[in-house]
Amino acid sequence: MNAKLRRCIWFVLGILLNSLGIVLITKAALGNSPISSLPYVLSFAFPLTLGQFTFLVNLLFIAGQMVLRRRNFAPIQLLQIVVNVIFSGCIDTSTASGSPTSTPSILRPTAAAAVWTRWAASGARPLNCPRMNLPAPAIPFPDGVNTVIRL
Repeated sequence: MNAKLRRCIWFVLGILLNSLGIVLITKAALGNSPISSLPYVLSFAFPLTLGQFTFLVNLLFIAGQMVLRRRNFAPIQLLQIVVNVIFSGCIDTSTASGSPTSTPSILRPTAAAAVWTRWAASGARPLNCPRMNLPAPAIPFPDGVNTVIRL
């Protein structure tokens, strides 16, 4: 077998294992990594999946790399987008092949608290979050008025 082909096979297997690890850790309520926390929380607030948000966040990272490196950004680096598509697709495939239930109930309050805190800090009214099935909490604002965010 050609050395490059063998390296590509190991690389793809590494991507598969990494995406499966992300899904298992989040589904087992063991937390998640800092890099996948933003897509994870956003997947509760919006209709996109964890894999789709991972793709979008990683795409922003690639765009930031292009801006920072400017002329030193080699065109071969655009292959990161292909790897990003494979990685994000594997996350969604691993999620779909797992349990038929959505996020474990123990994780819902944590994710909801993160989303509600952000909305409360910005003063914006939140969007409807149908996948969370949680009662709206009362969030104290600096002026002492408790405002209920209704979902």
